[in-house]
Amino acid sequence: MISYITVKIIPIFLSALFFCGTAKAGIGQTDAREYVTDWTEYPYNLIGRLVTVGTCTAQYVGPDLILTAKHCINPAKDIIILETSRGTTEVRLIQSGANIRDKDWALYKIDDHNFHMAGGWFNISPNSRASTHLRAAGFGSLRVLTDDEIDIILDSMIGILGSDTGQQQYASTSTLSPSNAQFIRELQSELARRGVVPIFGDHRRLKSSGICMTSGAADNDMLLNSCNIWSGNSGGAIWIDAPGIPTIVGIVSASAYSVGMRSAISGQAIRAENFFRAISEYLGARQ
Repeated sequence: MISYITVKIIPIFLSALFFCGTAKAGIGQTDAREYVTDWTEYPYNLIGRLVTVGTCTAQYVGPDLILTAKHCINPAKDIIILETSRGTTEVRLIQSGANIRDKDWALYKIDDHNFHMAGGWFNISPNSRASTHLRAAGFGSLRVLTDDEIDIILDSMIGILGSDTGQQQYASTSTLSPSNAQFIRELQSELARRGVVPIFGDHRRLKSSGICMTSGAADNDMLLNSCNIWSGNSGGAIWIDAPGIPTIVGIVSASAYSVGMRSAISGQAIRAENFFRAISEYLGARQ
């Protein structure tokens, strides 16, 4: 039997999770990025998704060289999977920055010649100080839910909240919010038990931010920006078209949400000056 409290809590949680027509980046955080309709279109075909400890973004900075964030490295594996618009291949870690605080970059090599880029990869700018009209893209892990998926959530919530433990844990709206993370874990476990494909992810879909710019704040290593950066953007390029050639001025290290910033600054990126030399030396030695 479903309790009165359970019935009242379900719509409250759902209203926090999403609002009709608006994707949410975390509970109550709006994700304004738009899906890229054609992943094979330049320059989006230069961007790939790393299958590592989480969902990360990487991009070609050479014919066989991939740039991403150091915190995207899987500490247990030097070789991880890269998904591109052309398919899936392995990439091998060859170099990374000193730390994930302000040297958060890493380089991976593609050994499979079928995935080498014949020409037209991202350039790197050694001077990002005056950069404006930036662009960003990353793999979206959140999206607007379909009606069928909402039905699955409701059904699963009733199954979870209908238990004695569930009723105690979600006995009031004041205890619901701190329990969001635990609830999601329980819900995902319940869906997995039923053999339902997880609904909180569309990791293979690339999302693009609107035009953004630097915040104007001075920092030697970090590029503070107003780009709409959320889950899946880690390691992704912040770039400018100069002109018509995508030129990286930084890579995403953290979003405002993940580091608790509350301002017009939406994200922190590692300035290209930090990895420009390493990429130049690799490409020079390759010639």
